[in-house]
Parts: sequence; C-alpha cells; structure tokens
Amino acid sequence: MIKVCFLWSIILSGLAPSHDARMAVFRVSQVDKQLHIDLSFDIEDYQTALALTEEQVTSTKLAQYLDETTVWRINASDDYKILVSDLNTSGEHYQATCRIPLQDSITTLEISNSFLTGVAGHSNIMILNLNDTFRDFRMHAKRTALLVSY
Repeated sequence: MIKVCFLWSIILSGLAPSHDARMAVFRVSQVDKQLHIDLSFDIEDYQTALALTEEQVTSTKLAQYLDETTVWRINASDDYKILVSDLNTSGEHYQATCRIPLQDSITTLEISNSFLTGVAGHSNIMILNLNDTFRDFRMHAKRTALLVSY
C-alpha cells in the first residue's frame, strides 16, 4: 500500500504546474523622451507558447512577439513600435529592457495586451510609474485592455 501511495504521489506531482503564478511583469516609466519598459516573464511559458528552443529566443523574436501581442496607444496615437534593447536570463525568467521613443509627455496611455495569455492562468502585471503617479494593473485573457489618463 505504501508503494502504491508513493507511486501515485510521483505521478500526481508530475501533473502539477512547475510554478505557482504564471505572469509577466511590465514596469513602465518615462525616461527623457522614451517610454522605458522593464519586462520579466517565465522562460518555460514563453518557449512553450511560441514553440521555441532556447537557441531560437532572441531580442528580435521577442520584439516581433510584443508587436503581435501588445499595442501601446499614447496620446491617442498608435504609431508606436516597441524596441527591445536587451534580453537576458535570471533564474527561471527572461529579463528584457524595452523602449518606445516618444514625441510628447504622456497624457493618456491605452494598452492592449495579450502577451502569453494563451498560457492557462497567465496574467500580465502592468506597473506604471508615469507623471509622478504610480498605478498597477492586472491584465489577463478576460481583461486585455486598459486606458489611463494623466
């Protein structure tokens, strides 16, 4: 009986998710005439969702995926493209430094975001530190857009 219980515990532990909270964190601030975005997300979730090997993960592929899954509408203009300037690993996460060149100060920020929302239970945490105002939001498969006025 003990052997059977032990065998079931091994089998069931293999079915459990490898981590508790599936999320990406976007830390957004304005530095001079750029929107600066520090992005942290799970290596396994990203590689699995995009069917990539470790060798196939590049800042160019990440920029393409971000362009497909996020829209940054700043001051009612959606002519903004995200640039990925750095991509590294830290433990089980990728850390990316991204930026969007700006023309003016931000008065409104609208974000449409489906980054990794195909992963079951995934959330995108948006931490906005703009115009001397700190706000954070949880986005997920059922909440993919937000609008913030400053």
